[in-house]
Amino acid sequence: MNEIIKTIKERRSIRAYESKPVEKEKIDQILECGMWGPSAKNDQKWHFTVITNKEILGKVTAMRVQAETDKNSMMVQRAKTMEDPVLYNAPLYVVITAPEDYNYADIDGSIAAHNMILTAHSLGLGSCYIGTVKILKDNKEFKRLLQVPEGHKIVITIVFGYAKEEPEPKERNRDVVSWIE
Repeated sequence: MNEIIKTIKERRSIRAYESKPVEKEKIDQILECGMWGPSAKNDQKWHFTVITNKEILGKVTAMRVQAETDKNSMMVQRAKTMEDPVLYNAPLYVVITAPEDYNYADIDGSIAAHNMILTAHSLGLGSCYIGTVKILKDNKEFKRLLQVPEGHKIVITIVFGYAKEEPEPKERNRDVVSWIE
């Protein structure tokens, strides 16, 4: 099996991380591969914010848990049993943003993000898309905390780090393909 296919099939979403920081050289490689993602008209309008500051990471989790309105939600239940139910104690958090008025922001940002998570796996790191923070995407305090550039929106966020777990692969749904011949 070629290396790209192997990486795609082996990568898992990791929800438990060691406290060991990710080396700057690996972070640089992850970001570089994100920048090599294709973008509409090669506009490359994404922006990557790298956060390793533990205090800020803790504030991200606290703000997300506090934003929960349903007291029986999965997030509230996780907060009762997990130290960090949002970022999973990951030492590295990458926020991908793009101009609010850019039509291809979500597509371009997601492609860059996927390049990043595949690169991380190839470097021996775990990763997980953090979609739960989308609840805070319009929160001005949250955007200020993450230093979202003026006029940008949050497209997607990802955590990275050394995995504390090795999840088993889940069965793939094979009923998702239609052929038109």
